[in-house]
Amino acid sequence: MSLLFPLLLAPLLIFAVPIHWCYSVKALPIQRAPFLRLALSSCHLASYNWHMAHTASEEAIRRVKQGLPYGEFEELRANLGVSVTRLAAVIGVSERTLARRKREGRFKPDESDRLLRIIRLYQRAVDVLGEDPATEWLTTPKRFLGGKTPLEFADTEIGAHEVDQALGRLEHGVFA
Repeated sequence: MSLLFPLLLAPLLIFAVPIHWCYSVKALPIQRAPFLRLALSSCHLASYNWHMAHTASEEAIRRVKQGLPYGEFEELRANLGVSVTRLAAVIGVSERTLARRKREGRFKPDESDRLLRIIRLYQRAVDVLGEDPATEWLTTPKRFLGGKTPLEFADTEIGAHEVDQALGRLEHGVFA
């Protein structure tokens, strides 16, 4: 049992150890628990990944609060190959408001938040499917979305999450 316990515990430590626990484990004598070495290196990696994601999130929050430049809307529209009206509807901005934002050069924070949601979804689709297939996938109606396109379905946070989940299933071959 004494040899079996570390073998059973090590995978749990590698995949399920909270980051804050990693630092408390350092106090344990490694010589008495050599199986923890792998878990500790995993903790450092998790801590690094958390820090990088946190830094990226801070930058995104700063940009949203500042307001995204109008050019980001145009770039996304061009990448998706959709009309101004269609993309404006997805981010919940009227055409008159969009014309004002074009003159001002920047979106308001709430509009920026919705625009960034679609930008991130597009980037995720490109990562999973590639550029051209991602554009086609996002703009083609899907039965599992009630006949809506993933782009239209992503006009709310909950809808965008569902589209992101579908991309995850595609990425892992679970859902076609």
